[in-house]
Amino acid sequence: MTKKPSRPSPFIQYSSLGFQILGFMAVFGYIGHYLDDYYGLKTPYITMAGLVFGVVGSMVYLIRTLNRHDE
Repeated sequence: MTKKPSRPSPFIQYSSLGFQILGFMAVFGYIGHYLDDYYGLKTPYITMAGLVFGVVGSMVYLIRTLNRHDE
């Protein structure tokens, strides 16, 4: 008789999502900051765009992850 693997608790499943959202924002914010410095921009337009892209990307990832766990 094979034992079915148990799923971790919902708290453990979803606790890492906050760190992943911060990770998305940190990576894209850093890339934007680097590009602002590289191009010598005085206003951080690319950094702001990178942070927005990080937020949108993390929300898409969050929604897809939650939908996958609901199935």
